[in-house]
Amino acid sequence: MPWQQVKAIRNADGSTSSVWEKWLAFSADPPYLSLYARWDPGMVIRRHGH
Repeated sequence: MPWQQVKAIRNADGSTSSVWEKWLAFSADPPYLSLYARWDPGMVIRRHGH
């Protein structure tokens, strides 16, 4: 299963940092998600809720 880029930001130095995910299992009923996530150095995501 390949990594999928789900979010990217441009850093102050012009480089990019990303979040990459592999979704292993997903169900709408009952709600369920299992995944691996990989964050590049420098990646920042604003505070948020789930």
